[in-house]
Amino acid sequence: MSTTETRTHEEHPQPTLSGEDEYQLGLKYEKGKGVDCDMRKAMKHYQRAVSLSNTDAMVRLGNAYQYGN
Repeated sequence: MSTTETRTHEEHPQPTLSGEDEYQLGLKYEKGKGVDCDMRKAMKHYQRAVSLSNTDAMVRLGNAYQYGN
């Protein structure tokens, strides 16, 4: 690979966050606290938190699907 080529995600993986960290990021994006309000990003973080067994994120994600947020 030349020095001008970009590296793939696999070569520089993102740091792993805990389920609580992912949940807290989801809240920030949902509420727009410190970041622009973005429900898509919030849902992505909630889904990651759920995959890490965060029950608060399970509730938020379920409510979002149920109520269409």
